[in-house]
Amino acid sequence: MTRPDVVRTLISSGAACTIVVVAAFAVVRTLPVPGADAQTGARLVAVLQRLHGSGSVIRIDGKRVLAHCHRVYRDVQLVVYSDGTSIILRAATVVRPRSDTRPAASGAAERRAALADLGGDYELYMHALLIRLRQGSRIVDGRAVVRGQAALRIRIGRDQPRLELLVARRTLRPLAAFYSSLRLRGEAVLLAPTRRTSGC
Repeated sequence: MTRPDVVRTLISSGAACTIVVVAAFAVVRTLPVPGADAQTGARLVAVLQRLHGSGSVIRIDGKRVLAHCHRVYRDVQLVVYSDGTSIILRAATVVRPRSDTRPAASGAAERRAALADLGGDYELYMHALLIRLRQGSRIVDGRAVVRGQAALRIRIGRDQPRLELLVARRTLRPLAAFYSSLRLRGEAVLLAPTRRTSGC
């Protein structure tokens, strides 16, 4: 099935009944990815645009960390963690406070990056998904079960570090996230999304 066929099929089935979905297809149909992945990618972009993350329960370095995500201004999000960490993201990029002039150790910097990836920020996940789609890489990487719910494993971002988003197979609602590099591994169960613009 070609990309135009995918778009026509989904429109006819009612999946593109909102401006958000139409916009998502307009973006994704131009990307160099296989047809099935283009379809899934377009649907997931629409979900990540329509809903907003609220946080997550993270397991990293053998510790449990709670994350709560808030939008503070347009493309600026603040993620606050129960271990005392707070991270500001602007356009899905970690912003370093101007007052922090100390050189960050590589391990500490990677841990902050992993916490950001696992914090439940849907805008970050959408940007990472589009990066992978623009690379022409496959995004669907198998199936899984999350708390008894059938899920798809979605690769997002670049190859390293490895970042996976597990989404409900039918609705594509994000359920969990996994981060993996040579030095660090982490996972998160994502909290229920919100339609409020105060979410991430």
